[in-house]
Amino acid sequence: MKSAQTAPRTYIKCCHISQIRYKNNDLKIRTHISNTRLSISAAATIVIRLSKRVELLKIQNRRCKAKK
Repeated sequence: MKSAQTAPRTYIKCCHISQIRYKNNDLKIRTHISNTRLSISAAATIVIRLSKRVELLKIQNRRCKAKK
């Protein structure tokens, strides 16, 4: 039986976040990644769906920070 093939190793030279947006319980993170070995640069959008509980914690933290 053959073993499962693993993905080729990638060497990330640079990764930075260009934009973070929060709308309708979705946290959208726009990133740019550069690969040194393949000389490729790519943009990716990560979408994280947040629950209402997380949203309430976020609002409470904002209020606490505003008081200081």
